[in-house]
Amino acid sequence: MEFYSHPDMKLIVHLSQVKEYSLIYGNKEYSKINEIVACGHDFGKYTTYFQDRLFKREKGEKPEGNHAHISAVFTAYVMFNREMGEGVLPLIAYNAVLSHHSRVKNFEKYLPMSYHGNKINKSDAMYWKLQILNKQKQNIKENYTDIYNEYKSLGFGEDFKAFMDDENSIEKTLILLRKKILLLYDEKDAYWIHQQIFSTLIASDKVSASKVKPFEQKFIGYSELNKIREDEFSNKEKNEINNMRNSILKRVQENISKNCNKKVFSITAPTGSGKTMTGFFAALKLKELNSELKKVIYVLPYTSIIDQNYNDIRDLYIADENVKGSEYHYIMKHHHLSDYEKDRDDEIYNAVDYQTFMENWESGVIVTTFVQFLETAIGAKNKMLKKFYALKDSIVLMDEVQAVNIKYFELLNYVFTELAEELNCHIIIMTATKPLFFPKAFELLDSDIYENYCEKFNRTQIVCKLDEGMTLEGFCDYFSKNRRDKSYMIVVNTIGQSLELYKLIKETLENNNEYGHQLYYLSTNLIPKHRVERINLIKKKLKSKEKVILVTTQVVEAGVNLDFDEVYRDIAPLDSIIQCAGRCNRNNRGFIGNVNLIKMVGEDGRTFGEKIYGLDTINVVDEILGPYEKVEEKDYLQLINEYYKKISDIKSQQPSKNFIKSIQEMNFDENDKWEVGHFSLIEENRGYLDVFIEYDEKAEDLLEEYRNCYEIQNINERQKKLIPIKKEMQQYFISMPEKYWRTLDKFTVTPEYEILYIPRIGIGSYYDDMTGYKREEDDSMFFF
Repeated sequence: MEFYSHPDMKLIVHLSQVKEYSLIYGNKEYSKINEIVACGHDFGKYTTYFQDRLFKREKGEKPEGNHAHISAVFTAYVMFNREMGEGVLPLIAYNAVLSHHSRVKNFEKYLPMSYHGNKINKSDAMYWKLQILNKQKQNIKENYTDIYNEYKSLGFGEDFKAFMDDENSIEKTLILLRKKILLLYDEKDAYWIHQQIFSTLIASDKVSASKVKPFEQKFIGYSELNKIREDEFSNKEKNEINNMRNSILKRVQENISKNCNKKVFSITAPTGSGKTMTGFFAALKLKELNSELKKVIYVLPYTSIIDQNYNDIRDLYIADENVKGSEYHYIMKHHHLSDYEKDRDDEIYNAVDYQTFMENWESGVIVTTFVQFLETAIGAKNKMLKKFYALKDSIVLMDEVQAVNIKYFELLNYVFTELAEELNCHIIIMTATKPLFFPKAFELLDSDIYENYCEKFNRTQIVCKLDEGMTLEGFCDYFSKNRRDKSYMIVVNTIGQSLELYKLIKETLENNNEYGHQLYYLSTNLIPKHRVERINLIKKKLKSKEKVILVTTQVVEAGVNLDFDEVYRDIAPLDSIIQCAGRCNRNNRGFIGNVNLIKMVGEDGRTFGEKIYGLDTINVVDEILGPYEKVEEKDYLQLINEYYKKISDIKSQQPSKNFIKSIQEMNFDENDKWEVGHFSLIEENRGYLDVFIEYDEKAEDLLEEYRNCYEIQNINERQKKLIPIKKEMQQYFISMPEKYWRTLDKFTVTPEYEILYIPRIGIGSYYDDMTGYKREEDDSMFFF
């Protein structure tokens, strides 16, 4: 009998490929385990129950058709049979296979609790599952010879024979595994081994199923790329700020060359000092000095700033002729909106292939987000863990680390330390305001260089106006009286606040606009398409010295390359305030730009800042800045250190401690709120849902194309069509509060699948080109 893993792939071919690929992806230290896991992971597909299910020959889905559990038992049996049963490795192999089509399971649920000798008690929940497992084993016996021959070709013929000939093989294996559970509490590295083996399996499995082969990642050496960078620098204007950026990069290079044996580094450099290139070339130098290091993973906080940094690095690569036609072997970006670039017609891969490689992080350089990186390092989701294997022997650049919620800093410190020790990761933490939570990080930029930069480029100052709160009307009056022939950015904490303020300022400008200011608005209330267009327009206006007033939210705080004469910032965490300062006099235009810190209050007398960030945090900012009239940029670092010290006293690290404990104990119990799989950087926004804004003809066409894709029966063909369409559709989605859902229509994709949307015919009533979705006036809690 012939057995298939997928409708168009023979099972022996699939097992052979997964075995081959696992030896490419996997940690060489665990190559024997990876080989066993690869060959055992689909053992259960040798049942006729599974084959009937695969080819839809059965009505309904019988439990005997499930293949993961029997495959996991066989895999663990082989571990014991080959005398690889020491420690927790059989448990790890068992769970990797058990979970390979799902999130990582709480494997205690799949082991017996009560047994006597080599027999599971009939009262045990596992006893019923044992009956299914034995039934599957008996079914496999019906094709014993064919299956034996296939496993013999894989090098596992004797293991198969021993498993099948031992009548009690399943029960004995489950009991042996149960006896090893307590060892998990002593072996603190079990999680890191498990995730590597699990990741190696699912990456190999999915690449084989996709009918592609592992990517050949490619690199350009440090010297070649540095020459391209230096040639580019020689064409830049030789001004003081560019020269200082170059000297910072060189000093970091010198320090990393002297200390390349260390594992965790930091680069603390001011905003605008060229951290992207400084950090990237530090990583390249580290790779040159450590031959075992494989790839560079550049991690950024937000999708909104990935494109800019990715393009800066990509420009270096595509200047090399060798990159043409194989760019993705050298560099890729990966976040939830990234996809195959249709304009790269010189690449040989289609969109589905690209998606596979991108999600596996197969390129030499990966540019990605905090969410992708941290929810891979700390996680249980199958899709995220596909790329965990890629962390081994990598250099991780963690940019703007202060953007992570402070309650997770102890967790980050633990994870960085473990990645360095267990996976030989080299980590470079980059920030303008280095938190005090990473004491083991070796600083690569000497303090004298930092201070010299700040002294020479003292571009901004925080002007403290915190004596009393201002209503929105009060602030508008104050701003109107102090408005001059300058460009202004006003950053507030909530969308409702920003919309109301925009309206008030617009009314005052209609009555008095002596300097010819042009008013603009920016927040996530606008669809992404309009946000990008708005930012590009404002950049052009500012570059041509036109007078702009921008009312916005925190969406501008990191990576949005705008340069205003003066900034107003509603009170917020100090690191957010300093990020805003980076959009003021960014290019050092010969004056000190004011970053005016104010305290806006709602009708209830509470500040908008405390509603979003909590009263304790706002009180710390008030306490630190309250005594000052002005704080110059050269003193920001001292200020931020004081802030982090105070904030660490009031912000509990208990969430970090809980997740660390779960990692150490391999806790994947979904009923426990602190189990590994519940870690998420994105706080759950209950009561919010993505809504498609059918703004123009393009959006209308995209929805129709999307619906038509679901009529394609072949899943691979459907995916090829869907991937680029989904990417373009993301430009029309916004997140909206539950209270607006009743006003929305539903677009039917299939009878079972609908998308909330605002149809084009209703755009005028529900969406404004300048400010986005038309919300109720009291919608103050929705922010960003």
